[in-house]
Amino acid sequence: MRITRLSLINIVTVPPSVAAIMPRKGHWQDMEGRAPHDATSRPLEPSYDYIIVGNGPAGVGGVEGIRSLDTQGSVLVLSDERDLPYTRCLLPRFISGKASLKELTYRPSRFYERNDARLELGQRAVHLDTERRLLKLGDGREVAYGKLLLATGSSPVLRGPLGFANGVMSLRTLDDARAISAAAMKGGRALVLGGGLVGIAVAIALADRGMRVLLVVSSSQVLSQNADRRAADILTSHLRAKGVEVALATDALDLHEDVGGRAAILSDGRNVPVDIVVSAKGVRPNAGLAAGASIKVGKGIIVDDQLRTSAAHVYAAGDAAEARDYISSMHGTMTLWPIASEQGRVAGRNMAGAGEPYAGGIQICSVDFLGLVVASIGEARGASGPDTAQEGACGPPYRRVFMREGRAVGALEVLEGQGTRTSVPCTRIEARSARALLLGPELDIGMMEALLLMDVRK
Repeated sequence: MRITRLSLINIVTVPPSVAAIMPRKGHWQDMEGRAPHDATSRPLEPSYDYIIVGNGPAGVGGVEGIRSLDTQGSVLVLSDERDLPYTRCLLPRFISGKASLKELTYRPSRFYERNDARLELGQRAVHLDTERRLLKLGDGREVAYGKLLLATGSSPVLRGPLGFANGVMSLRTLDDARAISAAAMKGGRALVLGGGLVGIAVAIALADRGMRVLLVVSSSQVLSQNADRRAADILTSHLRAKGVEVALATDALDLHEDVGGRAAILSDGRNVPVDIVVSAKGVRPNAGLAAGASIKVGKGIIVDDQLRTSAAHVYAAGDAAEARDYISSMHGTMTLWPIASEQGRVAGRNMAGAGEPYAGGIQICSVDFLGLVVASIGEARGASGPDTAQEGACGPPYRRVFMREGRAVGALEVLEGQGTRTSVPCTRIEARSARALLLGPELDIGMMEALLLMDVRK
């Protein structure tokens, strides 16, 4: 098995402080990332050609998809949050103080004005009647739709003995990030539950704020959904060297009041003083609105290859949808920004009559953890076997291609960043480009680097 190398040509050199997020040229945002006060002052129309429930990447993609084909139909976007769309994967940078609210906002008010779309912030959809094509809002109003997109996202799960009792926090929304940021104190002790992308990022953010951080991971490795054991071990050693304590195969069993404050009892027998506890142990699709309308729901909202639900004129996209996986062709939920954005655009175009199939989602990871970059696409967590190829097993750098039946189904790379390369912001990764790398007889690691990594060498 050959791992093809390709030099990074024409990759723009960008300082790490700027590479984190680049607002699109010409976009305006107010300093707080919120819509102007008169954005929702006009009364709602009794009906809209298109209604989108949710204003994250899938909802924004829905607006873009609709307007790519239909410039005349009326569009209403509902969001239960008070903020304009923001880059969720950058919330840990907000907690650490490295990103402002303005930098987080990736679609300003003018986006909706240019697309002639009505944005209703702070408004929850509470009931759906698919027979009458009516949506009931939290303030009691009802509005009719021609086509409906459910881009309702996901919410943190209550896993483990602690759940969210006793003041345990989670990170999913900008308000969550505000609360965690307000609670962070230099010299305090933070307990972070969960060794996935969010848990590690929160642990690093709190360490950046001067807290002593313990990351508690139930499984025997970090990034169990994104990396193999060798890559996870490299990252764990790196985190520990940077001052983040990591406890593997461990759970937090209880929180209690101890002398001087709160303490957590761990499954390894320790009694650990804590000032902040953040749970980052996964999410579940927000499928309640669909289930209440008798739309078919499994783990998420079940959709076909055009992202249509079981109810006529109703589509679903993003974290809430059970859509096709590109590699396995099975349907499932994938809670990633590039997937949600692409699904939203496809659903929007299909709502406007395109009739296009969704090619399928693909797992994508591109994160810089305190100078150690972890990047992967596809299925990148399997055990070693005859269908894999490896480089630099004692890395970093560590590279691996995963093969199945003679086809590349995934790839993984771990390398040192900070002054060399860093991860590409999640808003700039295209799932379509990642798909082009997979299911062939080999995988070009150089092309993967060009997609997922940014050259920042001076």
